[in-house]
Amino acid sequence: MARVGELEHEYLGYSIEVVGFTEVRRLAARVDIWLPATNKEYDDPQVFFIEQLSATLKRRSRDWPDDNVEAVQRLMERALHRARGAILLGGVADVDGQHFPVTPEPQFAERSDGYLRGVVLNCFKRAFEQNPDSRGRIEFDDLGVSLAENVDPKRVHYILGRLEVGGLIESWADQHELGSRFFMPTDRALAEADRLGLPDLAPGLLVEETVSEIERRLGRHAPDLVRRFQELFLKVVEPGQLTHLDVGEIAQTCDLLLQEFLDLPVVWEGVTEERPPRDKTKDRLSVILRARVSSETEEALITGLGDYLFGWFGPLDKFVNKYRHPLNSEMSQRLHAKRLVVYTYLLVGDLVELLDL
Repeated sequence: MARVGELEHEYLGYSIEVVGFTEVRRLAARVDIWLPATNKEYDDPQVFFIEQLSATLKRRSRDWPDDNVEAVQRLMERALHRARGAILLGGVADVDGQHFPVTPEPQFAERSDGYLRGVVLNCFKRAFEQNPDSRGRIEFDDLGVSLAENVDPKRVHYILGRLEVGGLIESWADQHELGSRFFMPTDRALAEADRLGLPDLAPGLLVEETVSEIERRLGRHAPDLVRRFQELFLKVVEPGQLTHLDVGEIAQTCDLLLQEFLDLPVVWEGVTEERPPRDKTKDRLSVILRARVSSETEEALITGLGDYLFGWFGPLDKFVNKYRHPLNSEMSQRLHAKRLVVYTYLLVGDLVELLDL
């Protein structure tokens, strides 16, 4: 391993240090973060993560320089943006200990404009709370937010533009570029952020918030599983007719994803009872709940949701045939598919919360 670069940065009260290095099979940038009220000279960093690029991908991609030192510098910049995005989102603890590989074709999460609007406004509110004297003037890192939220950077830029046109944020400097947008919130923006923090969010935003939280927390342990959940989600929401066969395949995929989730080592921590076979999903769920969930009420709720979902997998063909609406079979098939995906998310989300993953 060869160390080829380093940089230090201060952002919203946090101290950030990024070190770039090369190995035989990868380039990497290690990020250490010191929380506010800690001393970088005397205290150990409270958070670290690794941004990495495989040597094979660098060699095959036109997006990365051939020179290793230049490529590491680019990777360090990307890592710094991710750190700043995590700070803006209040999610520094979520990146701790994680490895973030660069992928050839990013699989962005699907988020609505309303959800992203709330995310961005709460970034400004959080920065205002961190330093009220600044009146919310920050160098808003839209690239960092897109990395931390796993959304297309163009979407975040678009939301910023909408907020500016709508008079919710204002420029306080002219040097705007990707990853460095100089904005401050207006009083209307802070008031809207306050409303978004109340428990009367629209149902759609609540569902999105749930999905985002599941993906964020599950991503700590199984990033590939998150990617596969997102691909399944896209298969249902993208336009186009879903056939009876499609719904059956979606049900099988949901079953396999649950099997993979219930096979993660972190799910079995502290469980001494012998594991049932991998395909005995219901039996595995029962063993985990008995060992790790102390509340009988919560265990009963999870078991009930699981029973409902597992009940769909076996007799799905019979169910769809019996209840297919003759005048709108496409809508009927999509409704069944959506149910399967939503309930799978809910079951995994409840387990992520109850098992404190």
